[in-house]
Amino acid sequence: MKTEKNIPLINVEGEARELQQSDFTQMKSLQETMPDDFVNMVLAHQTEMEKQGHIKPKVRGKQKAPTKQIITIRLSPEVIEAFKATGKGWQSRINEVLLQHIHSV
Repeated sequence: MKTEKNIPLINVEGEARELQQSDFTQMKSLQETMPDDFVNMVLAHQTEMEKQGHIKPKVRGKQKAPTKQIITIRLSPEVIEAFKATGKGWQSRINEVLLQHIHSV
């Protein structure tokens, strides 16, 4: 019988299984597994690619003082498609439309 520690990550069909806690405890950081020269080269390359705009820089953290609240709202598919078609920031535009409405009432 296989224990949780020796269950293959991929089955015979090539499907990856869900990671278990034991998988995460076995993982090691790049710094723990690779030589310092390699780690420094990778980090320098990442920084250069960020400066050139080829990859996005690290994502900022949580807002110190959130100005908006997270909610769940159901909208018709037509509304969602129309706003998504306007590109990045479509959720903010929904907020703007709603603000305009409450200020006009």
